[in-house]
Amino acid sequence: MSIELQHISKTFNGFKALDNVNIKFNEGELTALLGPSGSGKTTLLRLVAGLEESDEHPDSRISFHGEDVGSRSVGQRKVGFVFQHYALFRHMTVFENIAFGLRVKKRDERPSKNEISERVFTLLKLVQLDSMYNRLPSQLSGGQRQRVALARALAIQPKVLLLDEPFGALDAKVRGELRRWLRELHDQLHFTSIFVTHDQEEALEIADRIVLTHDGRIEQTGTPEEVFHNPANEFVMRFLGEVNVFHARVDETKHDILPLRSGDGSDNANLLIRPHDLDIHYEKWNKKAEIPAVVHRVQTAGPIVKINLWDEQKKNILVHLSHEEYRHLSLKRDQRVYLTPRKLKIYSR
Repeated sequence: MSIELQHISKTFNGFKALDNVNIKFNEGELTALLGPSGSGKTTLLRLVAGLEESDEHPDSRISFHGEDVGSRSVGQRKVGFVFQHYALFRHMTVFENIAFGLRVKKRDERPSKNEISERVFTLLKLVQLDSMYNRLPSQLSGGQRQRVALARALAIQPKVLLLDEPFGALDAKVRGELRRWLRELHDQLHFTSIFVTHDQEEALEIADRIVLTHDGRIEQTGTPEEVFHNPANEFVMRFLGEVNVFHARVDETKHDILPLRSGDGSDNANLLIRPHDLDIHYEKWNKKAEIPAVVHRVQTAGPIVKINLWDEQKKNILVHLSHEEYRHLSLKRDQRVYLTPRKLKIYSR
């Protein structure tokens, strides 16, 4: 089921939460709506679900597989919705929570008692909770409760699955486990999913495609590789992972970059460099893009070594090295070094 939004805006009390959004979600893809708080992610998701109505516009349209659903209710759109805080019925067992959406269907659409039981137990096996069917939500962990919420959303056999920061209330370890599990589940079922998150690591890890939002507009759409390695603008690059920002003067006539510095008023560009794109060496090479620095702090715990350095203006610079590179350099606190970028992005100011 593909989904397309055309000329969609949404205003709340004079605040424009979405501003003329045009986007298509491809059939069978897991798409991450990524952006900071207040960027319009959840509003867009609620418009797709039918929980909100867009501002009136002669050309606005929300389509499911080419069919306009703008006038249809939530139930008629057949979407499954998973919220951040589970929204489970506390007095109902796991089985009853999952079966609820089936039992409240209209009589002529409602499955039989045996069909409901069969579907619920099939879903319980899918989410690996078949041995806990008779427990109450209070007897489950946060991760287990979120899997029940997902099973309940799938019980009605939705055409589209919408997830609004479903792992936001969980600790880091459980989040990691659940997002890998969700990716595997999606690969089994191949439903069209839209996943709201403000966590770039989460989006880069599980999404087929990322839609990056900011101030109610779409900044960039692409695969995780495309948006990370080829950011459309400075905002996208800053948002997607750690980055060092330097000021420089770019001479466009000579296609030249004058030396990096913290800024003296004459700079006309920002140079953005990822921590893993900086090389550390002991000797001055007299390159224009060379940065003198002093080692301030070294963090060796984890899969990479994180090195904090200070430039001549005591501005912090972050460099990521492999443990092998770090052992080879033998860096020590207060040691003077020089940094050269392997790759950088230039954005005019």
